[in-house]
Amino acid sequence: MNKLLFIRSHIASHNYGFTINIKNIENHYLLINPTNINIGGKIKKANKASSKKSKGRRLEILVAKELRRKGIDKEARRMLLSGGGYLKGDIWCPNIPYSFECKNSERHNIWKEWEQAESEAKMSEEPILCISGNYRPVLAVVKLDTLLNLLQMRKQLFDSIDK
Repeated sequence: MNKLLFIRSHIASHNYGFTINIKNIENHYLLINPTNINIGGKIKKANKASSKKSKGRRLEILVAKELRRKGIDKEARRMLLSGGGYLKGDIWCPNIPYSFECKNSERHNIWKEWEQAESEAKMSEEPILCISGNYRPVLAVVKLDTLLNLLQMRKQLFDSIDK
């Protein structure tokens, strides 16, 4: 029983975003399936719509927090309804000309997600698609032209400092 309690408390103390199935075979507890938990005869799935939404919400909050922390836009916030209202995009950034679309999933359809990012960007904004998955870094997808413009501005800044 101590092994089961240790496993359960270890999982409960870390917000992994998934549950496990624990079986008792001759008093040895084994982790069988990393997507379900079966304790007391109840099986719970980790891929419910609510957990998918909270996974996406976590990425949106993280991106907005990083934008504020790096001083890029001190007013950056996650959009209510995740861009479903009047203002589109997942992150509200009033001081920079970029629109952020965030996707936190194990499987990505980059072109479909990119089309959504472009459709939600205003005419004066460049779309940025932020993608991530379980235990993966956050990646940003931008047009090559956007990346080259950012690199050019950075070079001009450093050239002016050197003079």
